Amino acid sequence: MLELLTYQNSEGEVLVSSSKMSQAGLFVEDSDLRNFTWNVLSVNERITGFNKKKITSYSLPCKIRCNTEEQGKKFKERLYRIAEKDVLANKPGRIWIAGYYMYCFVTESKKENWRVNQRVADITLTITTDKPYWIKEVTYQFRVREPGNEGYDFNLDLPMDLGTAFINGTIQEADFPLADFRLKIFGEVSNPEVIINGHSYKVNYTVSASSTIIIDSLKRTIVVEDAYGNQESILFYRDTDSYIFEKINTRDSDILWNNEFNFDLTIYLQRSEPTWDMTSYVRTNSGTDVSNEVWVNGEVPDQDLLNADNIYY
Repeated sequence: MLELLTYQNSEGEVLVSSSKMSQAGLFVEDSDLRNFTWNVLSVNERITGFNKKKITSYSLPCKIRCNTEEQGKKFKERLYRIAEKDVLANKPGRIWIAGYYMYCFVTESKKENWRVNQRVADITLTITTDKPYWIKEVTYQFRVREPGNEGYDFNLDLPMDLGTAFINGTIQEADFPLADFRLKIFGEVSNPEVIINGHSYKVNYTVSASSTIIIDSLKRTIVVEDAYGNQESILFYRDTDSYIFEKINTRDSDILWNNEFNFDLTIYLQRSEPTWDMTSYVRTNSGTDVSNEVWVNGEVPDQDLLNADNIYY
């Protein structure tokens, strides 16, 4: 079967695969990407736990089929440049399947049938990662309630119980109970604190209205970002009375804050393999934010991957 996927490098450049053999482009055959292995931890021949702390490689057989030799040369050059940038910068790209991504590098490329003509090539890529799991991001938006407002409008229809001295909300995700997160707190704010399921996430720091505090438990980082995208680590300013990278219980977690700042809470839903519900997810060639290119639909729209803009090939 042909796997519909996208590779996005660390600079945001994207290469998409095609789902229709009638289209020219990149076609991905059966691969190892859906395979996974848990490492078994043991003491005295008894299982004590499991982890995935191991560098893992996957084989990704691909076919390039183009209409002209010029298109073929352009496509192969693009594939090389997109993948090589990540290795040279030591910054991982991401493989996307059905709304889930995995951080990775393209560490090997073996080629066959490329001497026949420039229009075709069979290429087997090796994808290597030290984070062998798939992630889907779900974002909840929390905004300050203005005095006198009777209601509160959330983009994601959050169930909210609004109090007079504080604001309380909940998040609910059905996959698995514990998840890493990204918390973006928008200034102007001093010593912001968000309490999730009774656990405090607090930074003893003051930022201006044009700055944002970003806490990322997956990366174990806390940074302040200015209006120009420049970042500075403020890990030292974390409140040490509570572990700030504590994973969130996503099954009906209460959220509490003082209604003095806006913030976004992104939950990283992790799986050992991407979803098999491929019929519900269709990737369209419409922008650089791949996460927004997954739509519930029934058909893959026709698209000319070779004549798209410079972002897509």
